[in-house]
Amino acid sequence: MSIKVLAKADHILRIIAERPGVSFSELQVAVDLHKATLSNILKTLTELGYTARGEGGCCLLGPTILELAAGERLRRTLPALAEEAARSVAEILRETVTVGKLLDGDRFNLAKATVDRTVSVNAHLELRPSPYDTATGRVLLAFCSPAELDRVVAKHGLPENWASTRAALAGELAAIRAAGHAELLRGDACSFAIAVRRSDGQAVASIGAAVPVYRLTDEHRTQLLATLRSAADRMAHALDTDPAETEA
Repeated sequence: MSIKVLAKADHILRIIAERPGVSFSELQVAVDLHKATLSNILKTLTELGYTARGEGGCCLLGPTILELAAGERLRRTLPALAEEAARSVAEILRETVTVGKLLDGDRFNLAKATVDRTVSVNAHLELRPSPYDTATGRVLLAFCSPAELDRVVAKHGLPENWASTRAALAGELAAIRAAGHAELLRGDACSFAIAVRRSDGQAVASIGAAVPVYRLTDEHRTQLLATLRSAADRMAHALDTDPAETEA
């Protein structure tokens, strides 16, 4: 597309965003284009998924542009939700709490809260060890897409000390999905993690807590998992809620 055509396409998309369901004739008047020119641009935009035709031929935004918008909203809201969740859970459990996510085959910290006399949160993306080496990483792998799992394996290989074959890895991840959480004992600490899953099942983050083994009673374990699950559900609900409903 030429610069002029791109400018026209931008104008068309903005009108449709402002007036979803606008008719072709109304759109033609609004953008002041010849019928054939508008038809050709709309055809290309529809093929690319930026626009779609609704009932009666009305013009709507398409799946591609809606996915891009959703992704941008997620990037804006997820760090803030991660900070809030890490802080609140750390205050309840009085344990170290981490919120992580997968990005290009690695696990990153979105937030980390530790409780002593105060709660501090590290909200910037911080690269952490291999996803296999943490409970938050493992639960993310259990609920990630096949493509995301392939990226992790391509980048880190298979975890020899946990699952040395792809079949063994699939079995371990299936066990995590069945349990609904990941649990990892390392040294004198035990870590637990729950996936933050949107309504479409996508795991966009995970929230976990580490507990010294000497303090880990059955009662504490039950409370910890319930608190993590509640926080994960709140994050997922906030991500799924329409912004207009949130403001109402």
